[in-house]
Amino acid sequence: MDTPPTLENNSSNSNLESDSMTNRIFTKLVSMKTLADTLPPVLQFVLKNGKISSLCFFGIYFVIVLIWLPFRLLAYFITELGVYAFFILTVFFLGRCIIRLLAFPGSSSRVAAEIETEFARYSVRMVQSSASCVVDLCQAILASTGGGGAAGYYDVPGLWARTKSYRDRVLGMYLDVLMYLFREPDSSGSTGDATKYGNNKISGDIGDLSGLTEQARLDGRALMELLKKVLHGLDRLEQEALPVLTSATRPTSPRSLSEEARKTVKDLLTAATELKDVVTSFKPQSGNMDMEGGDLDDDDEGVSVEAMRARLESETETAMDTVKGTLDAIGPLLDPPPHSSIFGLDVLRGTVLSRYKGSKQLWIPRPSGGRLDAIYIPAPNVPANGKRKAVLY
Repeated sequence: MDTPPTLENNSSNSNLESDSMTNRIFTKLVSMKTLADTLPPVLQFVLKNGKISSLCFFGIYFVIVLIWLPFRLLAYFITELGVYAFFILTVFFLGRCIIRLLAFPGSSSRVAAEIETEFARYSVRMVQSSASCVVDLCQAILASTGGGGAAGYYDVPGLWARTKSYRDRVLGMYLDVLMYLFREPDSSGSTGDATKYGNNKISGDIGDLSGLTEQARLDGRALMELLKKVLHGLDRLEQEALPVLTSATRPTSPRSLSEEARKTVKDLLTAATELKDVVTSFKPQSGNMDMEGGDLDDDDEGVSVEAMRARLESETETAMDTVKGTLDAIGPLLDPPPHSSIFGLDVLRGTVLSRYKGSKQLWIPRPSGGRLDAIYIPAPNVPANGKRKAVLY
């Protein structure tokens, strides 16, 4: 016979059901994904290890104390309110510097130095190309007229056209800028708003080369004299050998070029070669140098194994080298060194002014003090409505 359920049996059944529900709830809660489970494995390891968590806690606390301690010591001198004011002003001026750097990158001495370095490299390449073109022209004239070895076919008119372009757009432009910076009188006899070589006449205060080293200023004067010599030789060559330069047929007789013109070509060849050699030394040096002082950034081919090994060893820095490099990088920001090449910001201003007709350099006063370096470039023509537009850099 079945035993009828008693009160004790009912009580035990209800307790079992209650325990089962509680276990399910606890199991559900334990199996839920928490914020700690979503952390990276490194942080999970820290949280699940009590000793590591304690060390991290004390480490973070120590960092907070180190940050707080200078302000606490400062509060003894300027009071707690003074510390708050100092912190707010620091944040304000730091944000102001960042906004200024974004709006006017040239206000940073580091950015200005990088601009000068890149402009110096560009200028050296352009003057080198111009001098090489003049050298090719002189050699072509001498060879095609029978005065420089075996006569061969040379495209003298084409080389002359390229040389004239370099003369007007590069050599003549740099000479105008250097003469203006060194306050040399213009003896070319140019009239109007254009120079002898068709460039814009420079006006305004483009600088006084005060941001350059003494050697850079001496290099600038030497470059100016060489440019004068090369341009004078080109002018004489154009006067004395114009038929040879513009003739579509190749001259085959040495009598096609007079002795005076031949001497001019040889002198011009010497001057252009000297200009090419001198301007090469004006190229800014890169940071990676080999054992003998050569630049490894421009051409890594042909470098010896010892030089490459020395380069790799120099790139392996220790902690002290890193700290020293950081201090060396902060120094130029606080006290920028003078530029070591003649192709600095002053020459850059001059080349921009020389390129655009009617452009002028001006300084705009700032309400808070100081001046903004600006260049005004007028519109090349007037629109139909009579309103002129301009670009201000």
